Amino acid sequence: MRKLNWVTDAEKDVNGLRKVVDFFGVASPEQFNQVWNQLPIAARQSPIYQSNQGAVAAWLRVGQKKAVQIEVPAFQPKAFSQCITAIRPLTKLPFSQGMRQAIDMCKKAGVIVLFIHEVPGMRFNGAVQWIGNKPVMQLTLRNKRADGVWFSFFHEAAHIILHPKNSIFIEEPDNRNKFEDEADHFAQDTLIEPSALSSFDKSKASSAYVRSFAENLNIGADILYGRLTSDGVLPHGGPLNTLIHRINWTTIDQSIVSH
Repeated sequence: MRKLNWVTDAEKDVNGLRKVVDFFGVASPEQFNQVWNQLPIAARQSPIYQSNQGAVAAWLRVGQKKAVQIEVPAFQPKAFSQCITAIRPLTKLPFSQGMRQAIDMCKKAGVIVLFIHEVPGMRFNGAVQWIGNKPVMQLTLRNKRADGVWFSFFHEAAHIILHPKNSIFIEEPDNRNKFEDEADHFAQDTLIEPSALSSFDKSKASSAYVRSFAENLNIGADILYGRLTSDGVLPHGGPLNTLIHRINWTTIDQSIVSH
């Protein structure tokens, strides 16, 4: 938290403790535990999470603090659904350029999108929480691939469109539930309709062929390649790996990062 400037340098005494509890908006460590245990995390089946409880709480709290500073119009579900469809072709653009436009479009529909640094102990790529009637999508660059981040974007959008707004949705690989499965299917089918892949000829698979096929689908070539490898149509690795766009916190445009 200090490294990311979420709290100022904290002394290892009561003054340091006060800075931390102030960050979380609570009066004591005991109250922190009470508040965290009452958070409406969707479909948690056990208090033993894959992610560290403190890491998750800190990351979500930063999202809350950032979101209350951003003015957006009232959430418009229909407009948001429409803009999600319009965002799909933005995957063809350089990552920062496309995501910057996507963030602006979501904001006009009343949805806040935040890119917040992951912290040690996190085991997920994104989450959705509601601040009052305001939906907040939080994303990281944990998997360091543009196609993976775009998939997370559409996955989290599904939670906003399809699922109860009184829950916090956190995706963890080993904690699957119907909400996560629905969000995965939504992301997959929004990015690439299943029938669109029926004519893909893997015997012709080359960088040029994948790029051309992706262009006909009006999506980024890395999005298509990621889907094909995920479905087992193409193997991981090899020369087609050049289609992957590697990204990290220093190479993306800092205008999309929530400092």
